[in-house]
Amino acid sequence: MADVKKIATRVSYGEALVELAAEHDDFVVLDADPAAATQTGKFKAACPDRFFDVGIAESNLMGVAAGIATTGRTAFASTFAMFAAGRAFEQVRNSIGYPHLNVKIGATHAGISVGEDGATHQCCEDIALMRVIPGMTVIVPADDVEARAVVRAAYECDGPVYMRFARLASPVINDPETYKFEPGRGIVMREGADVTIIACGLMVGEALEAAEQLAAEGIDAEVINMHTIKPIDADLIVKSAAKTGHVVTVEEHSVIGGLGSAVADVLCEQCPTPLKKIGVNADGMDVFIDKNAAEADGIIVNCRIKPHTSFRGPFESGIMKMMTIGLGKQVGAETCHRAGFKYMAKYVPMFGQAIIENAPILFAVATIENAYDQTAELVTVDAADVYEQEPILLRRAIANMPRILVDSCELLIVDECGKYFSGNGMDLEALPGIFPLK
Repeated sequence: MADVKKIATRVSYGEALVELAAEHDDFVVLDADPAAATQTGKFKAACPDRFFDVGIAESNLMGVAAGIATTGRTAFASTFAMFAAGRAFEQVRNSIGYPHLNVKIGATHAGISVGEDGATHQCCEDIALMRVIPGMTVIVPADDVEARAVVRAAYECDGPVYMRFARLASPVINDPETYKFEPGRGIVMREGADVTIIACGLMVGEALEAAEQLAAEGIDAEVINMHTIKPIDADLIVKSAAKTGHVVTVEEHSVIGGLGSAVADVLCEQCPTPLKKIGVNADGMDVFIDKNAAEADGIIVNCRIKPHTSFRGPFESGIMKMMTIGLGKQVGAETCHRAGFKYMAKYVPMFGQAIIENAPILFAVATIENAYDQTAELVTVDAADVYEQEPILLRRAIANMPRILVDSCELLIVDECGKYFSGNGMDLEALPGIFPLK
């Protein structure tokens, strides 16, 4: 994307405020000293009588903005994300969120792309903090065009809005002539059938680049720009997940509490689907992120492990002619191949229950050396012997089959041949069950 025009969304924010001021005189803009960095200085130059700088006092910034909002005016409160969501959280929660006031928070310099500003300013927790405030709308625009539309939408929205802008210039990926922003409605940027990539902010451009490279490998990726994290577009998430059977989320934020967690909430309740979250490492403050993990190459690696590659070999080679799913239901192998992980995760527990109660068939786990090796060696064990000698282990293994499928490089194959395998160092007893038998 080197030849694509790049504009920082914080610049879009400042310019959009000036444009909006020419149309509406019922809002004011506040800042906490860094007006040159947040770009609200442009508004100050255009409308000095409607601009207030409270100094380096972010908690006071939110309190003053809340007070102004009680008079009937809309207040845009601007500062760095670390201070808007972090330092001033209590004021945002109690003075803005609780009374549901029309304060629009313009949080710039979010995520790790602030670069030389340093780790203290790399706010990777703000989406999580703002999501939990009742009534708070959370939006992360992907480019200049979207950021400008978001400012207008925030003005028209009733109640508090948290807008997350970046310091770093990002590619303009939307057409200003045709783009239409709808709060709470994600946008399919690229249709696909093999894997869904859901991204927000700067990562949308990276996701699109990754999708192009994946296409060259024969992997058809669908890319969704989920600009609104709250309220999130659950319908679009479910529709895409049901189609592709595998979801990868990408965000410039912690993997805890952000876009990935919001998507996981939807999938867990409405459409259980394997999910890989790419973002800031949550293991420790000194290890923020693999610098390449959220770039196109990192996205590609995480999209390669999916139903398209993992199941094609066994199904097409005839190892699995038919799956018998509990209660006598039968599903053809090709159908399972198309449905992929989602189908397996949904029905394997039912299948497992039928095995334990009736003992006509067992299963086999074939180990793959790595994510790119599609070969697997099956180990056959007499079904009756395993059922008789290891009923407890068998129950645990069956209950954990979806977990093995989702979280590791293990292939799970079920057929009528009575195959069962627990070797190669795989401790089935230690695996946590996420689909308990009913």
